[in-house]
Amino acid sequence: MKQREKFELRKPLVLWSLGLAVFSIFGAVRTGAYMLYILMTKGLKQSVCDQSFYYGPVSKFWAYAFVLSKAPELGEKLSFFILKK
Repeated sequence: MKQREKFELRKPLVLWSLGLAVFSIFGAVRTGAYMLYILMTKGLKQSVCDQSFYYGPVSKFWAYAFVLSKAPELGEKLSFFILKK
């Protein structure tokens, strides 16, 4: 790698980061709305102790999507750091 030139990855990195930010914001809005509903209707204890959050179709999807997004994020970090030297 010493003899190789580093890759110019600023634009792909900006696009990737922007995509992740949009994904995270959208997921937070979708799950936050449900959490706010539970807090307002059933209280703090129910929002912490009850697992209905993981059974609702919308919140269940976003919780799993968030967890699954961590593997590509790790790969992205490693590959961008290695390619940028």
